[in-house]
Amino acid sequence: MESARLETTTISISADEYVFKSSGTAILFDGFMAIYDEDIEDNIDQNGNNGLIPVGLTINQMLGLKEIIPNQHFTKPPARFTESSLIKELESNGIGRPSTYAMIMVQL
Repeated sequence: MESARLETTTISISADEYVFKSSGTAILFDGFMAIYDEDIEDNIDQNGNNGLIPVGLTINQMLGLKEIIPNQHFTKPPARFTESSLIKELESNGIGRPSTYAMIMVQL
């Protein structure tokens, strides 16, 4: 199937020395996504917002403040492998066999 075509819009809102950024994506052409079944509910946050950027914004438009929700998010790196988690991952990907796992563990 043909690839989907998406348009991404990024908005920067400045208030004094602070800059708030928001981005949203619009589907221009469904492509393979027409049969890709993704729940719409996955795209709705806790407050019921769907993450869409309002239509009709212009450059240097003055906006009114409704609410500020101070959230800070940190990302975590993936956990390191333990012997058992490494063997489980190798088995799930069909790599090696039990007799080779011992040699792999000795080299770690």
